[in-house]
Amino acid sequence: MVENTLFISIISSGLLLIALSTVTLLVVPAVSAGPNCAVYFTGCKDCVQADKIIQDLTDTVVIVYDVNAATQNENVRTDFRFKYTIGYGMPVLVLGPGDFIAGNKGIEDLAASKVAALQDNPCPLVDERPVFGSLRITMLPGVPQVWAHDRVLLYDGGEGDDGQLRAVLTGSLPAALLGVSTARVDPRPVVMSNITRDFANAVKIDGWKLEWDGDALPGSPALQDSGDTTDAAGSADPTATDNAGTIPPGKGSAGLIAGIIVLVLVVVAGFMVLQMKKGKE
Repeated sequence: MVENTLFISIISSGLLLIALSTVTLLVVPAVSAGPNCAVYFTGCKDCVQADKIIQDLTDTVVIVYDVNAATQNENVRTDFRFKYTIGYGMPVLVLGPGDFIAGNKGIEDLAASKVAALQDNPCPLVDERPVFGSLRITMLPGVPQVWAHDRVLLYDGGEGDDGQLRAVLTGSLPAALLGVSTARVDPRPVVMSNITRDFANAVKIDGWKLEWDGDALPGSPALQDSGDTTDAAGSADPTATDNAGTIPPGKGSAGLIAGIIVLVLVVVAGFMVLQMKKGKE
């Protein structure tokens, strides 16, 4: 009898632990590290070749500070000189403490291969080194450009939702834009040092502007024409709605599954407890 009671108690405790673990795994998502992350300083007349290489890096998010674009960016570079001892020269690609590549020749020869060898490299900021999956883009100092190969986020006030900004920068378009309140804008040439790059598409997302190459997104319900939600005939566009409050796909179903599993396990545990009480009688 004692052995049966002990066995049932162990099984009941185990089932409850499984239930709690299931809820944790399904409802509380883990932070994904995401792509590699780096910081790049530019703004010299001889930085052209290095700038092109930085723009073409794959599987890497590069936070770019053009010191000629804003006075604040020179202040950011000063902070980095003290934190990472990168010196005064430009261009310079910062990967981490004591790990940077300086000069056009160095970046041309080493940047692509060195970045390719990295895995989940955190963003080398002054006050912290977060992985990209937890990077607070809205809290970046200065006036940055955030590059991810075929797209770029441009500072335009800086406010916004960090999770949404990370998703549209590295996620699959157009899926990453679903549920995000945006406004259509004309793409403008993006200037870095003495070169410009033209993108095919652009949208405004709060205090940022996303420009990207590839297919346009006509008819996407999350996109609105900037300042005008009427079609060519002048009638209101019924698809131009703000879906920012939409529950991301999968979250609701994950919670439902977790609830069902917990309910089943609790019922089984309760049944075992009743059996234990009957055994005592």
